[in-house]
Amino acid sequence: MFKSTIRFYASLLCIVLAVFQGFAQQKTMCITIDDLPTISKNSTWTQRKEITSKLLVTLQKHGVQAVGFVNEDKLYHGNVPDTNEVSLLKQWLSAGMELGNHTFSHPDYHKISLQSFVSDIVKGEKVLRPLLHARKKELLWFRHPFLHIGQTNERADSLSNWLGEHGYMVAPVTIENYDYLFAAAYDNALSLSDETLKNKIGAEYLSHTAKALAYYEEVSNTSAGRAIPQVMLIHANTVNADYLDSLLTNFEAAGYKFIPLAEALQDSMYTTKLTKYGNYGIPWNERWIISSGQHKEILKKSPQPAEYIYKIAGVDYE
Repeated sequence: MFKSTIRFYASLLCIVLAVFQGFAQQKTMCITIDDLPTISKNSTWTQRKEITSKLLVTLQKHGVQAVGFVNEDKLYHGNVPDTNEVSLLKQWLSAGMELGNHTFSHPDYHKISLQSFVSDIVKGEKVLRPLLHARKKELLWFRHPFLHIGQTNERADSLSNWLGEHGYMVAPVTIENYDYLFAAAYDNALSLSDETLKNKIGAEYLSHTAKALAYYEEVSNTSAGRAIPQVMLIHANTVNADYLDSLLTNFEAAGYKFIPLAEALQDSMYTTKLTKYGNYGIPWNERWIISSGQHKEILKKSPQPAEYIYKIAGVDYE
C-alpha cells in the first residue's frame, strides 16, 4: 500500500512537472531571411555558395524551418537566370526551408506607384513559381522591402488587397537587429583582412542582438499583454553565415523554441488592425503600439548599434 502511494505521487509529480515545462516553453520564434540568394559586398560565386551552405547547416542543426525571401534580380547574369545562382535556391528547398517573394529588384513601395511595385512582384515569380511547383509547393509568402507597407491607409490597403487576390500572405516582422549594418562593417573588416576588427564586430553583433531581443519582447508584451510568437528578420549575408549558430544558441538559452511562420501567424495578434501609417519601415509590434496610441514612450528604448559600427560600415550615425 505504501509503495503504491509513493508510485501514485511520483506519477502525479511527473505530470505536474510536465505541465510546468509546457508553460515554460511559451516563447516561440520563426526565423526569416531576406535578400536571397545572398547579399554580401563584392562576393564571388564561391563566397555566395559558402554563405548559403553555412546558413543552411546552422538552420538544420537547430531544427529551424526558415523562410528565405528571394530577389530574383540576383539570379541573373545577362538576360537569363544563371544556373549556379538558381542552384542556391534549390539548396534551400532541399534543406526543408520555405521560399517567398521579396520582389524582383527590391524597390521601395514608398517611392513608386502601386502598378510599378506589383509589376516587380510578378517579375519576381518567374523562377520561384516553377521551382516550388516542381516540389508540389505554392508561392505563398511575401515580404515588403524595407518593411515599407504604404505611407497611408489607402496605399497599404491597395497593396494588401492585390497581394490577397494573388494568393500571397504577408510575412510580418517583430524583431530586427540592424544586421545589414553589421554586415557592411563585417565585410569591410574582411576586405582589410583585419581579424581583430572582424571578431570585435561579431561580438558586438551578438551583444546588440541580445539587447534587441529584450526590447522587442517588451514591446510585444506591452502591445499584446502577453508573450507572442516572434518573427525574426535577418539577411543572407556573411556576418550571419558566421554568427547565426551563436544567435540561435542564444535564443534557445533565452527559452525560445523555433516554429514555422504559418504556425507563428496563428496568434490572434497578427490580425490586429493597423490604424496609423507613415514613411517608416518598422516591425509590426511597434506598429501596434503606434496604432493603439498607448505606451508610445517604450519606443524610445529601441537600442541602436554602437557608433563605431556605423563608421566602419560607412554609414552616417543616426
